[in-house]
Amino acid sequence: MQILAQTRGHNLYGRTKPPPRVKFFAWLLSQERIQCKTVLKKKHIVESTVCEVCQAEETPAHIIFGCPSTKQFWEVLQIQKDANWPLQALREFPSPPHFPAKYFTTFLLLCCWHIWKRRNNITFRNDWTTLNATLVARETEAYLWGLNCHEMIGPLLHHCSLQ
Repeated sequence: MQILAQTRGHNLYGRTKPPPRVKFFAWLLSQERIQCKTVLKKKHIVESTVCEVCQAEETPAHIIFGCPSTKQFWEVLQIQKDANWPLQALREFPSPPHFPAKYFTTFLLLCCWHIWKRRNNITFRNDWTTLNATLVARETEAYLWGLNCHEMIGPLLHHCSLQ
């Protein structure tokens, strides 16, 4: 199985240990096959492709970049992105100056995973988890992934929390 293993010459996971389900999610995301409404409609599972949050068409790129709740997520982290970016743009994201470049792709995967989990809470549980709760959950999971090396955890803690 080919996973987004190499990005800009770095191993996507670095020294971290994301769970297998997250590695599988990364592969699905790279193939634009996460189970969003457009994918589910092609499989005749849902009738509508409308996003539960903003009523736009729900595509994989919309979930990660375009939805208003997602825009707010990236803004808090001070990561510039465009709502219309294709998912392939994840491979091209430049590391912002406030974050160590060698950990940035892992950080992006962690962000995408929590965006996905937040979207699923809204869609399937009618649980409108707050942005702050999502950021705290991501911070906690960073420790579980083994991201607790000194040079990463400082910037991660600083940029994962709402100021």
